[in-house]
Amino acid sequence: MIELDRILKKFELIDTDTYCLAEVVKVEGSSYRLPGAKMLISNSGSFCGNVSGGCLEGDVLKKAKTSINNKIKIIKTYDTSDDKNNSITRNLGCNGIVDILFEPIDSDSILLKQIQIAQKNDSVLAIATIIESDNENISVGSRFILNSSEQFFSEIEDNQINNKVQSLLQNKISENKNSIEKIDISNQEYSLFYEIIPPKVQLILFGSGFDVKPIIILAKNLGWKVIVTSDSYSITMPEEFFPADVIEYIDRDEIEENIKITENTYCILISHNYKYDKKVLSTILKSETDYIGILGPQKRFNMMKTELLAAFDFVESDFDKVYSPVGLDIGAENQDEIALSIVSEILAIIRKKNGLSLKYKKGNIHN
Repeated sequence: MIELDRILKKFELIDTDTYCLAEVVKVEGSSYRLPGAKMLISNSGSFCGNVSGGCLEGDVLKKAKTSINNKIKIIKTYDTSDDKNNSITRNLGCNGIVDILFEPIDSDSILLKQIQIAQKNDSVLAIATIIESDNENISVGSRFILNSSEQFFSEIEDNQINNKVQSLLQNKISENKNSIEKIDISNQEYSLFYEIIPPKVQLILFGSGFDVKPIIILAKNLGWKVIVTSDSYSITMPEEFFPADVIEYIDRDEIEENIKITENTYCILISHNYKYDKKVLSTILKSETDYIGILGPQKRFNMMKTELLAAFDFVESDFDKVYSPVGLDIGAENQDEIALSIVSEILAIIRKKNGLSLKYKKGNIHN
């Protein structure tokens, strides 16, 4: 998400200039980046984001200038599986075919404005892009956007296509994953790339010890929204918790009223205070979060769980979302290594991965 943050910050600075948004819209075989990867490029060649590991960017910058100067959308196919006959991708060894859409962008871009609004409102956004079209009147690169308020935006005026895509985008939001699919309308076939842009990941740290800072830094480097809270008065020294987004003293008995926890929220109990952690866990255990990490040994959590089961109407399965000891087993010992272990575990859960070394993974690493 940090890449998207940087693109949106760059977009805010656009005045009268035209930029180009390059986006991976289709991949066959192996590729460094998946569909949805973006890169915002100025006419002078400055850029943020990337669409490959650096192997395609040289030609991408040239194609971006063409898109900007001619005010047209272009889809360019890069075949890195045929090194011998392709001067652009020679000796890259990626062994994949990548389609990149080049789209002129100015300060009025509905696409980037809608992404910006969705990110600020912590809401989901669904986008469909035509990447193949049998209809000469419907151009590749045409976009459709559906926001969480059910507002629909389309770059074409065909009601039949618009109604069909709007309905499909509503389904895609519930599926919550990117995909490429074909649709047939009036015996004309279209291939669409569906992209779901989720809300920012929200990380809540319940605790204000010295080991909180490294977690904040790593999480912010990933573009996550970070909230730090405690009912210890050390929380009143915000400089200790920079660059967290929110730093707030909240009494342990008032957490439910003051903190909104959604399915996109991940929580870490890191206060080193048993009674505080137990109270927080009792408050957030039945919230929408799928992840509650608790620092400390297994026996500490087991005792906490036993006490909560006896005192409340919890059942064993309520504790399935609790990860204690928190973090992946990477041999972490000091606070920076522990922070890396914790953030890596959360990222693996977000991406629905198991943290296995890629050496032992069978098949494509992105699958």
